[in-house]
Amino acid sequence: MWDIFLKVLQLLPVPLVTLIVANIIPYLSYRQNADKNKVALMDTVARELDREQPCAYLVESCVARLHNIRPLSWAFLRVVLPCNHSLEIIRLVSSGRRALDLFEVSVASGRPVVQYAAALSDSSRRRNTMFACFLLSVCFLALLTYTEWQLLNLLFESSLRDNVSAAVYGEVMYKLLQMLLWVAAVFVFTFQGVILKRADKRLSQVRMLIASNFPAPTLDNEQESENTGATDL
Repeated sequence: MWDIFLKVLQLLPVPLVTLIVANIIPYLSYRQNADKNKVALMDTVARELDREQPCAYLVESCVARLHNIRPLSWAFLRVVLPCNHSLEIIRLVSSGRRALDLFEVSVASGRPVVQYAAALSDSSRRRNTMFACFLLSVCFLALLTYTEWQLLNLLFESSLRDNVSAAVYGEVMYKLLQMLLWVAAVFVFTFQGVILKRADKRLSQVRMLIASNFPAPTLDNEQESENTGATDL
């Protein structure tokens, strides 16, 4: 439906609208194809899990592509995917498996385990890294403000001239590219700082979801298993 609407907008005799629509259509097409690819990936994962011997590489690759993260181990996925809240568990773990190598996953006694990676296992190191990310964000924000001021000053000076040289246009484009770079840097470091700030909360949520699906073995169960083993002997 949206593609018909955008094609109608392209017919309008307004150059600015036509230009904006022409740049939006490729992005929307990309998003639509990406959604179709995700559906295909989920179908692939479902088919593999139904097999007696799923292909670990295929499941790991599909899950990593679905969530845009570093691959999770097949041992972890084999235990987590069939249980309740598996999507929420993987979504919470995914926040620490992208730019930052924050979370490590494993399986112990048939239960999935999520913990901090060795490099960021110390709370003071996580805190210092978070402060560094926010400090870099402030620095890049200052650079963005300074570049914007330079651009406005350049545009004001060029507006007072009768003839504007090609060098001025090149300088304007250079400043615009600089601003885009600073905006991207501010976003990336702020986002990583927020992830570090919320890491403890996310980890506790993951552990609560895991505990609800994989109750820890009680002392009575352990003694019963030991007695069973002794009886068998």
